Amino acid sequence: MTLPHPVWLEATTLVAQARWRNENHSIVPPDYQAIIDGWEAVNRVSPIGDLRWVLAHVPAITSDYLDR
Repeated sequence: MTLPHPVWLEATTLVAQARWRNENHSIVPPDYQAIIDGWEAVNRVSPIGDLRWVLAHVPAITSDYLDR
């Protein structure tokens, strides 16, 4: 697991608690892996399953990450 910067986690948690839409952009696997790991951490504090968050520009994403 590679978590994003603590400030990103804090801000993203606040976005989840406010029930806002969230969109992140990523090009390379280490970036989208950290974002997904971060979303999972946020989800443990404030569920995001119904918020329809978006991870854009991920040309090399795998089905394993999509399933998460």
